Amino acid sequence: IFQFHQLLPEFTALENAALPALIKGIEKQKAFAQAEKLLDRLEVSHRKHHKPNELSGGEQQRV
Repeated sequence: IFQFHQLLPEFTALENAALPALIKGIEKQKAFAQAEKLLDRLEVSHRKHHKPNELSGGEQQRV
């Protein structure tokens, strides 16, 4: 089964999580703070600086 979780491969987990807020026009600092909180709630904050190919399928799905 193929898994594609709509993550941009050149961005880290944190950058991918912050992207929707940035597109919406939220200031960068606030968008990244919100993304950090989200990754913490999803229990993947320890992988925030990893790119999608370095994450497991489950971690990619949570991001």
